[in-house]
Amino acid sequence: MGSKPESNHITLHVILQSIMFVFFFQLLTDLIEAIYMLDLLNTSLDEKVLGILALFSPILLINLAVKRRVLNKPKFKKFQKFQKFTTPKFIQLVFGGIVLICRLLDPLVSTGVRILVAGIGVAMYLIYFFELFDQPIPLYRERGGQILGTALLFSNLLLILFRTLNSTIDISMYKNFQVIGWIMIGIAGYLLIRFYKEPHTSDSADPQSVSPPDLPLYKGCRVILLLIGVFSILTFIYFTFESPTVYTRWTEGNYTMIIGLCTLMMAVTAFILLIKPELLQKLTPRILWGWNGIFLVSFLMMILIHRVSFPTDMNSVRIVYPTQWYGQIPLVLMLLLCPIIYLDFTLLIQRLFQGQLRFRWILVGFLAGGLHMVILIFIIIFTQIWGYVEELGSNYFRNLFWLPFLLIILGFFIPMLLANIPIKKFPPICAKSSSKIMACGILIFLVLGSFIGALLISTPPTPPSSEGIHTLTIMAFNIQMGVNDTGDKNYDAQLRLIQELDPDIIGFPESETAKIGTGNSDVIRYFADKLGYFTYYGPTTITGTYGTALLSRYPLFNMNTIFSYSDQDEIGTTRAQIQVGGKTFTLFVCHPAGSNDAKLAHTNAVLESASGLPNVISFGDFNWRENSTCYNMTTATYEDTWKVKWPSGVEEGLNITKRIDYVFVSPGFTVLDARHIPAPESQTDHPVYWATISW
Repeated sequence: MGSKPESNHITLHVILQSIMFVFFFQLLTDLIEAIYMLDLLNTSLDEKVLGILALFSPILLINLAVKRRVLNKPKFKKFQKFQKFTTPKFIQLVFGGIVLICRLLDPLVSTGVRILVAGIGVAMYLIYFFELFDQPIPLYRERGGQILGTALLFSNLLLILFRTLNSTIDISMYKNFQVIGWIMIGIAGYLLIRFYKEPHTSDSADPQSVSPPDLPLYKGCRVILLLIGVFSILTFIYFTFESPTVYTRWTEGNYTMIIGLCTLMMAVTAFILLIKPELLQKLTPRILWGWNGIFLVSFLMMILIHRVSFPTDMNSVRIVYPTQWYGQIPLVLMLLLCPIIYLDFTLLIQRLFQGQLRFRWILVGFLAGGLHMVILIFIIIFTQIWGYVEELGSNYFRNLFWLPFLLIILGFFIPMLLANIPIKKFPPICAKSSSKIMACGILIFLVLGSFIGALLISTPPTPPSSEGIHTLTIMAFNIQMGVNDTGDKNYDAQLRLIQELDPDIIGFPESETAKIGTGNSDVIRYFADKLGYFTYYGPTTITGTYGTALLSRYPLFNMNTIFSYSDQDEIGTTRAQIQVGGKTFTLFVCHPAGSNDAKLAHTNAVLESASGLPNVISFGDFNWRENSTCYNMTTATYEDTWKVKWPSGVEEGLNITKRIDYVFVSPGFTVLDARHIPAPESQTDHPVYWATISW
């Protein structure tokens, strides 16, 4: 095979593996989101969490390995015609094809069915991925690290582009834009069939035919360690880099800058692997270890600098202000250093292909990697819901958001440190001028597409004139992280409801978002982009609390977050100010949770913070009823807008007797209207409450 056909052939492998990586991350994201959302409705874990067992699917290959051994024995010669059904290339065709079918169905089904569809897709992908290492073809023995490392970079760039173009929701899985996914499915299906038919792929079940005897035989501990490193990197990308809005919410950094910088660094790394792989030869083990170490420190510092020391008693509060520019230095440093993730992946994969691997050790390595991923998924979720699954020891993970990321990075840093991985000299994938130009063009398109998309879609809103304005409509909307009462993602229906009511100010209790439990999408950014409103997220996702985000038609200033005592879920209250019609209003978006003591501490914190301020608006989901101690304390100073409008307690046929969503305002305003929209018309599990006041 000449250089040009070989180069083209490798390029096709990169395309296939890029698409398969994209589908794996999409299916894994939807699987964990579906489990989380449905269990969220019950605020407990149940049998649906067993969907995570998909990560252990390679165990299913034990039976296949036995059949390979049996069919290879001379006495079973008459059955050897069935060997073709046990070869790695046949398994990759069949199980890869099932992945494509699952990816096709995944956006079309309900959340409950998605657990099954996405779970099967993830399971089948891991078996497909497993077979790349069990009796690998010669091409992967020589350049598998380069192929899969480049494919991982392209998949990550595609995932970022897809999310950026639709305000953090993957556009390739959204409405009519699913045609993007269908095209990718078609390309991947064609390549799977093409590679299956090619003679260069091993047709034999004999390991010696594809495992040259001159290769070193790896010990089990080495294989397991390397595969844990591979799984750690895949987990890390799933937690963070597949959707940069994740660490944007951690740091409240500039979203467009973050998108531009991270995609640029990924593109530069892909350029090196494609066109200038000889540059990798300059990376000595000492440089790699140092690079990994600095990345680890910068990443953890990015989290720790935004960590909050929460109040430990009912009488204390903690006020947190937006981070100053110098607090974003670890974020920028982390983004500049992020290529090490993909270089580590390339080297770990290539190291695996450079030796003889026994089936049992690959299997144990995959199971260990899957277990590592499962543990990390539970830990990061427990840091967010530490007060709700105490029977599983979740309390131990309170305010330890940094812990899973330390374990992830150590998961690939330690194998790099101990394996002393040599850097193999790779020839460039794109050797011809035409292929270089095409590769550079694609990389530039991916970077500029994401950056310009973020720049255009997330454009800062234009402040409207408030002169002569004498009314405000305030909306308390518990969106349950953007899902409806059946657990299905419901961003668009909730957005339409907001647009119909056209409020000036919206408070969003239960808007914690941009995390794996919500599919790494950001409902508040989605609403803000579509509405053109100013926004303040309040408590960042690092703090492990309910989101209490704020959207406003008018510019926000003096923003901060008040943390009060809690014993079940951190209580972060968003505070900001606006100016309308010559008046300054102070806004509090509230969502206390936990014991009566925690709710009382929250009430005291808000009343003390608002003391002496005119034009206070305190609204949200308060989780207490009328005539409770907290209600009576609040209404001793502020007016309940609903009771002002409906003193009889009956709202045009709606008998609202168990309210927990309120809008309280300072005395002196006229309440023009106040209404509830009950579920399911509210498009969430809570009624929507809104009030219009005038002065």
